[in-house]
Amino acid sequence: MSFNRNYTLLRIIAFLQGFVFYGPIATIYRQSRVISIYDIFLIESIFMVLTILFEVPWGIFDDRYGYKITLVISLFMNFISKIVFYRTYSFQMFLLERVILAVSVSGVSGCDVALLYSSVGKSDYEKAYGRYYALSVVGFLIATSLSWHIASVSMELTAYLTIYPYGIAAAAAFFIKEPRVSKGNASNTIETLKMAFANKRILMFLFSMALINESTHAITTFLNQIQYQRSGIYIKYYGIILVLVELPTLLSSKPISYLKDMGKKSL
Repeated sequence: MSFNRNYTLLRIIAFLQGFVFYGPIATIYRQSRVISIYDIFLIESIFMVLTILFEVPWGIFDDRYGYKITLVISLFMNFISKIVFYRTYSFQMFLLERVILAVSVSGVSGCDVALLYSSVGKSDYEKAYGRYYALSVVGFLIATSLSWHIASVSMELTAYLTIYPYGIAAAAAFFIKEPRVSKGNASNTIETLKMAFANKRILMFLFSMALINESTHAITTFLNQIQYQRSGIYIKYYGIILVLVELPTLLSSKPISYLKDMGKKSL
């Protein structure tokens, strides 16, 4: 695959957004800011609902104004959420951080892969997506590997250092080139939603995937750290354990290249 500006920028953004240095101590960090595990899950529930609700207006915005401006705004909001996270000491502010993040996540959702598809073309998309996803995991693994060194100095430092890669990622979005594809309109998004809601199998699939993702996220991000504490595991080992847990996800980028040989089962 020859040099492609958008593809290169998307990979850089994915790599940088993997640098969540506070990931291995996310629960411990929040509890140190005087919020309980109940508060954490309440905020996460609100976050999940808002992320779903914001998908529709973002889809309409994306159709009308294009991929670049959508990603610029969304990634900037993500950057802001990391600043708020670092400065937060209350339930209300942690909730605000998650609301901002919900706006960002729903904006990026679908827009990034649509831009990737439009930029690399159908023939190279599967391989490009595999590498794009893999780089986000690589970034996270690097940050996780370093986190225990940083956390040994200060837990606050893990949140502070996370701000910078997200700021660079947001800046990188300004250099994205809008692909030459015809823009849709609000009716396209609405019609797509009608088709999706009319197909019960698609709805069941989406609900199942959301449930699996949120359950996995809750276990590997929040509940596991509480169990580590109960087991007497030192905080410096949390990052090492998380690296071992996340390493297999790198393998998920490889099977994408075999999809054509295996065939695809449609819904």
